This record gives sequence, C-alpha cells and structure tokens, in this order.
Amino acid sequence: PGGPSLEPASLPDIIPQTLTLRGRLKSGSGFARLQSPMALSACIDDRTNIACFGLRALGLFARARTDDPLSKHPLRIGPMKLTPEMVLNGYCQGIFPMAEADGSLYWYDPDPRAILPLDALHIPRSLGRRLRKKDFEIRFNSAFGRVIRKCAELGPGREETWISDDIIESFSLLHESGFAHSVETWMEGELVGGLYGVSVGGFFAGESMFSRQTDASKIALVALVERLRRREFGVLDVQFTTQHLSRFGVREIPRKAYKSLLKKALEIETGFP
Repeated sequence: PGGPSLEPASLPDIIPQTLTLRGRLKSGSGFARLQSPMALSACIDDRTNIACFGLRALGLFARARTDDPLSKHPLRIGPMKLTPEMVLNGYCQGIFPMAEADGSLYWYDPDPRAILPLDALHIPRSLGRRLRKKDFEIRFNSAFGRVIRKCAELGPGREETWISDDIIESFSLLHESGFAHSVETWMEGELVGGLYGVSVGGFFAGESMFSRQTDASKIALVALVERLRRREFGVLDVQFTTQHLSRFGVREIPRKAYKSLLKKALEIETGFP
C-alpha cells in the first residue's frame, strides 16, 4: 500500500498477465522497474532436456544439457552480478539462486519441490510447551540485515554458506522495496533466532534460518506460518526437505504441481507486512 504497482512484462506463461507487484521502489534506488524488459527469462525444452536461461539485459546466454534440468544439475550463470529484479523474476518462474563458496551463482529448480502446507503445520510436543511459556518476543522486519548475515555465518556443522555478498545485497534491496522479510525471535532484548524470505502476492519463499538459543528458529517458523495463514497466503516454499523441517509437516511435490500452486499463489491479492 502506498507504493507503485509494477506490471511485469514478457514473463513466461506461469505468470498471469494481470499480476501486479506492489513495492516501494524509490526513484534512483538502483534497480530497474519490473515493467522494463525482463533480466531473466526461462524455458525448458522437454523434448531435448535442455534448460535454457537467457539473461538478455546482460547480453549473456547460458544453456546446459542435463538428464534432470536444474535439479541434480543446477545451471551456473556468470560471471555476473545478481540483481533484485533477477531474484524476483526467478522466484516468479519457480527458480531460485544459491552461491558456491567461490561466489559462483547457480539457479535451482528442484524436482521434487518441498513446501510446508499452511493448513498442516505440525508442532512437536516439546516446542508446543516452549511456545506456551511465552518467554520470547516475535518481531517482523525490525532487523532484516542482521538476520540475513547471521544466516550466512559459518559455524559448527556449517563449514560453507550459499549466502554470498551478492545475495545479501540483492535481498537487502528487496527488503527495502517490500519484497523480502524477516521473522525474528528476541529474548531479553537480544536477537536469538530468525528467518528471512521473499514474498510476492500470496507466495512466500523461506530462504534460511538461524538459531542462537534452543528452539529460537523453530519459534520464528511457527510465527511465520501463523502470519501467512492470517494473510491468506497460498504457498510456503521451503525448497528442499531437511531433517529439521520434516518435523513440521514439510512434504515434497512434483515440479509440475509446484508450478501450478505457484501460479495460483501469485494471483492472490495480499501482503506480508
């Protein structure tokens, strides 16, 4: 509300032509308006199993022949600088970026895709007891920069991170424009856990989470689901199944089914804030 309506042009069939993205893009904010020619377009030729991604705005073109396009064999695009409009275009087409340790950027389109059904959240018994204690505070979007950087930190069990400086920069700009959000768990005035993700229409993609206290990231996830339910979102995309997420009712669905859900979710008129 209060921001411009951005009409995407030249998107694939998955994107309804009437879709509007509502953001707070400021003049001179540093990234192109979405009604300009798309920086990222995608096609998959099922007959030849060739995944083609044209980055027309950059004059780059990359193609990869795989047995399973962008699933077991993600497509590398580069060298290039990730931009916020690329991220939004990618998510609206069902693909998302991750970086390797050397900063190389890859786009992923997993098959199957992991989602967390909003009407089927399972809360483990021990977490339910913690939630009832209410010894924490949930905040939204109050420390996005700190959350994404903590998600990128290395530590025990995490020797590498896929959250590169380019990803941090692009998602921070998306946050400033109203498309990326953080859910934060605070205790005694300290940020102890949280998550961040991208929101477009009734679609939310959870990107990463961190925890510095027991259950802190889980509490943030429950808060996220509660908010998405209240706002009548259609899809919570978690990309891949993990042992941590499987306890909450995450399930895997075929790529085709995911793209159908994505299309419907993008048509929902709602908002995260």
